[in-house]
Amino acid sequence: MIALENYLYWINNNVLSQEEKENLIHLAASPDDLEDRFYKNLEFGTGGLRGVVGLGSNRVNKYTIRKATQGISNYLNSQKKKNNSVVIAYDTRLFSEEFALETALIFSANEIKVYLFSDYTPTPILSYAVRKLKADIGIVITASHNPKEYNGYKVYNNQGCQITLQMANRFENFINSIDVFKDVKSLPLDQRHNKIVKIDNEVYDSYFKHVLEHNVLENFNENIKVIYTPLHGTGLVYIKKLLETRNYKLHIVDEQSTFDGNFPTVKSPNPEDARALSLAVSLAKDKEADLVIGTDPDADRVGVVIRHLDEYVYLTGNEIGVLLLSYMIETKRPSNDYHVIKTIVTSDLGKVIAESNNLTVIETLTGFKFIGEQIEKLEENNQKFLLGYEESYGYLKDSYVRDKDAVMSSLLVCDMVGFYKAKNQTLVDVLNNIYNQYGCYKNDLETYTFTGKNGMALMNELILELKENYSKIKSASTSELMFIEDYRSSKKLDLSSGELSKIELPKSDVIKFIYSDKSWIVVRPSGTEPKLKVYYQAIAPNIEEAIRYLAQMKTSINQFIALYLK
Repeated sequence: MIALENYLYWINNNVLSQEEKENLIHLAASPDDLEDRFYKNLEFGTGGLRGVVGLGSNRVNKYTIRKATQGISNYLNSQKKKNNSVVIAYDTRLFSEEFALETALIFSANEIKVYLFSDYTPTPILSYAVRKLKADIGIVITASHNPKEYNGYKVYNNQGCQITLQMANRFENFINSIDVFKDVKSLPLDQRHNKIVKIDNEVYDSYFKHVLEHNVLENFNENIKVIYTPLHGTGLVYIKKLLETRNYKLHIVDEQSTFDGNFPTVKSPNPEDARALSLAVSLAKDKEADLVIGTDPDADRVGVVIRHLDEYVYLTGNEIGVLLLSYMIETKRPSNDYHVIKTIVTSDLGKVIAESNNLTVIETLTGFKFIGEQIEKLEENNQKFLLGYEESYGYLKDSYVRDKDAVMSSLLVCDMVGFYKAKNQTLVDVLNNIYNQYGCYKNDLETYTFTGKNGMALMNELILELKENYSKIKSASTSELMFIEDYRSSKKLDLSSGELSKIELPKSDVIKFIYSDKSWIVVRPSGTEPKLKVYYQAIAPNIEEAIRYLAQMKTSINQFIALYLK
């Protein structure tokens, strides 16, 4: 019923063009598609907006973008602060530039000063610009690593950090009060040059200066051969400039160096997916390169493939994070007042390494916004920050940016490879040394898609069943299940004593099952897509045993989840 009401409201208004109305009329021939487009309004959360591009209340389009922007404008103006300002950036996705301009016109019409990047810009540079320009918020039009059908609208606070739940709820209340066709004010297009400030090279140059000054430890780069692919995204200009400035022998994957939101050479422009880096690895074999790096469209995630014994080895996000941490400890030799920040679904191996070197580890909920939030708290208390990272290929060194930064991280990885090559070691050698010292940790993630309007309900039912009937999880391990951490209720259950304790993190739709050997399984729905994510950690004395243990855990859970996907 809601879908039909929304559909009729859209098709009977006077704002849509005739072509758009005709497209909506054609939807009547596909009831399932119409239902999915209109059964709800696109939800605004801590990631802002993200979804499939297309017409409809549950899609990303200029109308849902306008609605969100008007709601945020109303919130900012309700604060009675003079001279509100916003920085807007966009990536190479389809319609990103158009959506960025729509956003700029609406903020301007609401008397909010707009700084607009004039070209495709990595998300971390947007984060930097918010701080540099002392803006109240930042907006970047991107869907990060999602397939080409997606786009989004990511929102940052005045510290250049993705907004967290409290601010997202404030914005959402204002957005929900907006009529998508009646309440939006927009600046006439012909006035944009008088009202919208284009960001000049000073911001870019300042960002580069910070990255170079904070990254250079020792110069081991002249004999390092690097293959880089931007996967048709924003990283091309910036990472190319950084690596060439540092004199790396750089080769770009030509087929993936075009700015193209159709991402024609990959199924999904995600460096977490080994298939996305296949062209780069082929070029690496031809050039006998030391490593491959690849970044997603908005250049906040970086994937790494390393040459080892004439083979090319794909590193996971957890492995890259552990290597970066170990490298920074070895080269920087941080004092014991430094802090490392990781998420609860990221491998605990980094925590073990950090604490064995007398560093303090802070754990957060999933999402780099929570890492950025902790960096803010550290700075407020004059405490030192060393590294923040998460398993999904996101890393940040130092605090001049407050989001994961693949531009900075790409240079850091190259420097790390050069440092260890000077010692006749590859990153695989270093990783094996870490396992020999601390134990073998194998982590993995499996994702299950629940489509349609009932998808979320099915996911919630599954999670509830796992919590109440945890024998499904108990049988997944040869070790004893010791604790269940339910982040929805902020309670940790000790199964041996039955005692409950409080989890000192915000409530979240996450359940973590922890075994006596500190292996674990985490189940959570994605915050941006209709997907269930299951994270695994298996710990064993050697890598072969850890791999077998991980496979056993996955098989048990897969059998249970399969019942809900039928």
